[in-house]
Amino acid sequence: MKRGLNKKIWVNKVDSFSAAENFDSEYNNAITPSLRLDEMQLLREQYFKMNKEAEDAHR
Repeated sequence: MKRGLNKKIWVNKVDSFSAAENFDSEYNNAITPSLRLDEMQLLREQYFKMNKEAEDAHR
């Protein structure tokens, strides 16, 4: 698995919800299934790391 996929923080500023939906759809259609899975795995790892830290704080 690739690490450090794309650590850039970016924002797409639009003037309507429909423009935001169009941007999201175009982005999702442009990325490869492999990249989509890599990004999902990265999110899962971040989620579990954050919840483990929160769980440890409650002990």
